[in-house]
Amino acid sequence: MLLQQDMSPRSDAPRILFPRLDKQIQPQPFTLSDVADDDARLGGLNYRSEIASPLDRVGLVAERRGEVIDVTPRKQAEDIAASQEMLPVIDLITEMTGRVLGSGLVIPETKEKNAVRRLTRAFLAGAGVDDPETAEWSQRRVQAATDAFLHLAREKHKNRPSGIVEKIEPIGYPPSTLPSITETLDRYTVKNAATFVPGKPYTGWTKSILPAAAFDAYSTEYRLADLLDSAPEITWWVRVLPNYGAYLNYGANQRYIPDFIAVAIAIAIAIAIDIDGIHWLIEGKADVRASDRDVLAKKETAERWVRHVNDSGEVDAEWRYLFATETNVKHAAGSWTGLRQVTGS
Repeated sequence: MLLQQDMSPRSDAPRILFPRLDKQIQPQPFTLSDVADDDARLGGLNYRSEIASPLDRVGLVAERRGEVIDVTPRKQAEDIAASQEMLPVIDLITEMTGRVLGSGLVIPETKEKNAVRRLTRAFLAGAGVDDPETAEWSQRRVQAATDAFLHLAREKHKNRPSGIVEKIEPIGYPPSTLPSITETLDRYTVKNAATFVPGKPYTGWTKSILPAAAFDAYSTEYRLADLLDSAPEITWWVRVLPNYGAYLNYGANQRYIPDFIAVAIAIAIAIAIDIDGIHWLIEGKADVRASDRDVLAKKETAERWVRHVNDSGEVDAEWRYLFATETNVKHAAGSWTGLRQVTGS
């Protein structure tokens, strides 16, 4: 019977928070600069004339019922318009501006203030106002027009187009449980490329978060793991497995899964000390494939990812990326410092 190798992470090892950069579809930021004058002008067409404020004419009709007289109010056939207070239209511009900028639809900055000014004048032009300085409107007309103008802004905000934005999604890695494996090999049986078995899980690591790790290539992946496990600057490392969330999005819905995540000891950096240590994303690649288009696209994706996560202010540790060819690994001669030097990382 084959022995089962438990693949649970070491109890004394950290669970790394991998900041995956996910693409999400969200409404684009709204600006009144996206609202055309014609939209505001069309809205103003409904306010080219005053809105009547009628007074109901009510008469009292008395009717005797025995000794009781019933008095019933009864609306007259014709109404009369009530006189209304007239306000300068220039006050309407102030009211519209205040309502829109205070609505929370936009940030009340100079750009939006100028856009409101442009749109209010277009709205008034649609309403037939040639000179806002001298024109007067009734209170009721001012209120209705202001409500309509704010409604226009709200509708434009609601119907703004959506776009793709990137958000950091923290992924705990490795997962707390992994399927057990069989047929593991001891890493100390590997003396050179001839004694290395591709795809077989190797045990015997001292700094690996997982008890076993498999590799496709000796000259890059295996030798990198051996270097990480022996380097005094490295506290932990882990093989990145597919299907567990630690990946980089790139291209047209493609996923890049680097070879390793390694945690270096805390070092002094320009501004402060990174108490969590530097977290490294590491990729090893054969010399003959190092310049492949897909490999370069993944490398560029990782370098961009590093900039975004470090600039975000949402991650505790600093992240870096190291890309090493088999020649780089060979020249590093088992040294982490040497590997950083030959790769320029």
